[in-house]
Amino acid sequence: MLRMVVDELIPVAESKEQSIVMKIESSLIVEADEQRLEQILNNLLSNAIKFTPSGGMITVKANKQNADLIVEVIDTGHGISEEEQQKLFRPYYRVPADRRRYDGIGLGLYITKQLVELHGGKIWWKANSGKELNLPFLYLWQSVEQSSS
Repeated sequence: MLRMVVDELIPVAESKEQSIVMKIESSLIVEADEQRLEQILNNLLSNAIKFTPSGGMITVKANKQNADLIVEVIDTGHGISEEEQQKLFRPYYRVPADRRRYDGIGLGLYITKQLVELHGGKIWWKANSGKELNLPFLYLWQSVEQSSS
């Protein structure tokens, strides 16, 4: 399912001359509210595509950590100050410099956070070196197993 969401958005990224790299454990099996997990991933990937410039790269990682699913969406966008990162998940919040350049009303990450938390998970930002923004989330819906194949 994770690969399906990424595959659906690859043409959008390619139209902006961006590349999407998937680092998803091949044996990962996720039992989850598929519709909500898809919405979470779609929101995070759409944001990454929106804020990553032409020629940029977006990385999607997913792996099992104990009984939990950890998913990371990492983009090489223009970067966000630490002060602005503290406000990312607030309703209607948009980085002031982006308000005129990009469409939206500032609810995507807020809704994403609500969905993750409704399923017992958590989402946070993780600053990387340079201009990368990493938005990992922990998803605890039902169970995460690895197939024996």
